[in-house]
Amino acid sequence: MDFSQSLTMLLLTASLLLIITRHLARAVHLLTLQSLALAALAAFWGYSFANHELYWAAVLTLVVKGLVTPWVLLRLLKAIKVKKEMEMTLPMRLNLILALLLILVAYRVAIPLKALATLPVPHSLPVAIAMIMLGLLLMITRKKALTQIIGLITMENGLYLSAITATGGMPLVVELGIFFDLLVGVILLGIFAYRINQTFDTLNTDTLQSLKG
Repeated sequence: MDFSQSLTMLLLTASLLLIITRHLARAVHLLTLQSLALAALAAFWGYSFANHELYWAAVLTLVVKGLVTPWVLLRLLKAIKVKKEMEMTLPMRLNLILALLLILVAYRVAIPLKALATLPVPHSLPVAIAMIMLGLLLMITRKKALTQIIGLITMENGLYLSAITATGGMPLVVELGIFFDLLVGVILLGIFAYRINQTFDTLNTDTLQSLKG
């Protein structure tokens, strides 16, 4: 297994571990590991294929997703003093089974799509699809707003991995637009989660049902 495949498997492993962890700080650290692996993968592909656009992708991923986003989430976690996710919509064992099934589905779905990939790298497209589905599963099965934010960013990481696999890198102006939107979104969602906790003394998004008229 070469370095590229190792990083791709690290992305998948971090995404899978997010499904089975209850500790919120650990979930943020796993998201950080996932983002750092994505940045390293983009840099390695930039070097391997002499593609300078992928260097920009690596730098922006490192700064926005590997440094700024975890910092915002950890500050939020410190402010709300919540350490563990106690409530889930599905049992942990069922979550894990669903996650493994989604990974198998991702590999099956990716078979006819491999011809569309610009970069000749194995596993990247199925792992990208798996990350999208695992992020969605995380958002559906968790009740804490912070964990749902992590699920959303995991989905975005999967979409970004599929984009650079399919296109071989995007123009810098497009990269800047994507990462600026992501950064603003994370900050706004963090403020929203903080306000939920301040108002309802919980991060459980089910409490928003009480706002219905």
